[in-house]
Amino acid sequence: MDVSVHLIGPFKTFLNSMMAHTELK
Repeated sequence: MDVSVHLIGPFKTFLNSMMAHTELK
């Protein structure tokens, strides 16, 4: 379970970045 959270953490940040880029465009 710890590994799952560890992977989801950075993944969520990555998703937020992608969303921000989409909003800019």
